[in-house]
Order: sequence, then C-alpha cells, then structure tokens
Amino acid sequence: MVAVAVGESGSARLLGLDRGSGEAVWEQDVPEGLTVVGLVSDGRRVYASAYAREGTGNEVLAVPLDGGDVAWRRALSPGSDRSTVEVAGDVVVGTDEATGDLLALDAGTGDERWRLPGFSLPQQGEGSTGTASETSDLVVVLAAGGVGVVDPSSGALRWSRTAADLGAAEGVALVGASGDTVVLGADDALVGLDPGDGSLRWTVAHEELAALGPAGGLVPTEGGAFVLGPCGAG
Repeated sequence: MVAVAVGESGSARLLGLDRGSGEAVWEQDVPEGLTVVGLVSDGRRVYASAYAREGTGNEVLAVPLDGGDVAWRRALSPGSDRSTVEVAGDVVVGTDEATGDLLALDAGTGDERWRLPGFSLPQQGEGSTGTASETSDLVVVLAAGGVGVVDPSSGALRWSRTAADLGAAEGVALVGASGDTVVLGADDALVGLDPGDGSLRWTVAHEELAALGPAGGLVPTEGGAFVLGPCGAG
C-alpha cells in the first residue's frame, strides 16, 4: 500500500493506493483547514504532518495504512508550518517549537512518551534525518548547531557533536544518515561519523562544498552511500 496526499490547501485527502496497480483502495478526508506537508509510515499507519492556515501550528494525524478513520490527532508545534515528523521504533518524533523540545508520541495512541530539550528534527530544506545503526537510533540536530543520536524508545541521548568538536569554524549541517554512517557538511568538507559513538570515520574535502546549502540527501547502496544534491554547512 502507498499513501499520498491530494487536494488543495486546506481541503486535502489521504489516498491509499495499491502498490502494484496504483488503484485507489481507500481515502480519508483531512480535517478541514489543514494542509499536509509530509507523510511517513511504519507499515501499520501513515502519519501526516499538517498545519492550519489560521496560524495555529502543526498537527500530526495517524490513519491506518489499510484504511479507516483517523486513529488519533495531536497538536505538535504552535505557530509553525514547517515541522515534519519521523517514525523511529514505536514512536513518532517531531519538534515542539513552542518549547524547543524534541517530542516523541506513542505511534499507537498519540500520547506523549518523552521530551528532550535542546534538540529537534531538521526542518524542510535543512538536510535529511533518518535512523542510524541496526538499533534504529534516531539522528537529530542540536538547536545551537550540531548533531546527536537518540534512543527512540527512551529519549536517551547516546552522543552529540558540535561544530567546535569537529573543528568547523562556520558550523555544521546534517546531510543525512544511512545505516552505518552519519554525514555532516562542515565548512568545505563532508564528515562521516560512526552512529554508535559519534567518532570521526572519514573526512572528504571539496572546495565547492562551502558554497552549497545544507539541503541534500543520502542514497544507500550495497557498497556504502552516495551523497546527492547540494550539501554543506549552512
């Protein structure tokens, strides 16, 4: 099953499409006034990040992937229209921009599970996050600039690295995470960190990286990962 959002701003619908044929199997109206800005799934439900045009901020909607009514709805970031969420383990993680906290919601109920002050998910255009290592730890960003890895089940911070730690005078930006590597743009270089402890694995310098913005991404391959698109310190 593939879920997509369709419709005009403020009057959207979610569609469940058969992966083989593309045929619409189910549809669910998004509550009036909300605009969908992102979709993620854990194979059981699809989680829609949406915001209200009236300025009331972001919400998260959970809909069963095989169709049905909205399972739960939760306000996330008052006043923001850019925050999206990630699924990690059995929680849905997003940023509460009113407090600056990283916030985890139970994937089944929408109840708050934990908060971690001073960290957030990257917003749109600020690099791609994801899970790192076989334990599916979540890669997050420091509010003051930097990167960290969090245990999604408990919210425990496993490690964090700042720009100063990495000797980056102009700051660092998260490019992405792909299994066994967390990649940052640091000044005019790409830096690969071990997701287990944050130790430096490799550095690749390139003079053109300094002129590029932080938006980028990783495509994992059997032999490692390719870096695509602009990526570097913002």
